[in-house]
Amino acid sequence: MDVEGKMSSTAVSDPQISVHDFSDRLLGNDVYFHVIKLCNSFQVFIGIKPVLSNLAVAMRTKYDKGVPTGSIVYGDTSDTVSLTIAQKLAKSTGKQVFVSCSIPYDQNLFPLVEKRLSEEIKLQPDKF
Repeated sequence: MDVEGKMSSTAVSDPQISVHDFSDRLLGNDVYFHVIKLCNSFQVFIGIKPVLSNLAVAMRTKYDKGVPTGSIVYGDTSDTVSLTIAQKLAKSTGKQVFVSCSIPYDQNLFPLVEKRLSEEIKLQPDKF
């Protein structure tokens, strides 16, 4: 509505940001996933506690032949867990992906975390 109380001629568009939360119990750990969908990109927080750990970004470019280009934006550059997930998601979705994973690397837990995230993307692709 405008100042005079009349309906504006501007079309209403769909929201550009949405939030999606889900969790699962994996190897005795409650793992939480928080997804913020943006326009042509999304951010995923993965954690056992609500702590922002490393933040990585990855995206496909016309120069990438295999693994998408990525970088750690915030945190310990020697911990590449967030970056690895971001690159895999960017490759599978074709979108720019930001990932913060605060779960310490565990060779048994980590594949289950990736599998659960992939399942959710297949079940609800509109949330990513």
